[in-house]
Amino acid sequence: MGSTRGKNYWYALSKVILSMVIAVLIFYPRVALAEEKQPEVIYVEAEYDSIEQIWFGSELNSRYFSVAKDGKYGIIDLNGQLVAPCIHETSDVDNLEIDGKHGMFLEDGTYLEPRSEEPLHFEHGYSRIVVDKKYGVIDREGKTILEPKYLDCFIYGENQFAVQIIDRDGYELWGIVDSEGKDILRPGYTNLGLMELPLT
Repeated sequence: MGSTRGKNYWYALSKVILSMVIAVLIFYPRVALAEEKQPEVIYVEAEYDSIEQIWFGSELNSRYFSVAKDGKYGIIDLNGQLVAPCIHETSDVDNLEIDGKHGMFLEDGTYLEPRSEEPLHFEHGYSRIVVDKKYGVIDREGKTILEPKYLDCFIYGENQFAVQIIDRDGYELWGIVDSEGKDILRPGYTNLGLMELPLT
């Protein structure tokens, strides 16, 4: 008799334990999923025709979004705030264009207002800029490093810029200046192709 009761006891206990194990296996994954961090969601007033994530090169950015309204493009942040106004003719962050003027939106959130007559291209942290057919240089914050006053210019090295001027006799001559516009190599050369870097 006692043996039968013992068997029944252990049988009932095993069923309880089995039920608990099954419950854990069923419900634990659900709890774990519920506790996972959910992706951030932005709430934007229904005033845009489209909203898309932005690519910087091959990387998809999750902080900024391209928006379109009435055929014009802008950029908003995670709070739905405009960080680049919805006035551009293109949605390409590397070439935001208005009426033939080119700007840029950088991955760190810096908006470079379109004012260059050619697309910007950064090298060593600088890009040349064209205003009224004259060339200058800006940095990644949009600060003017060299005023647009040269016949031509390009980034020659770190903090070195090749600039072209027209001298009094009408010759187009190249020289090298630093980030303060001071001469490293006084303009007097028709070609800088064979110069070695850095020039000090």
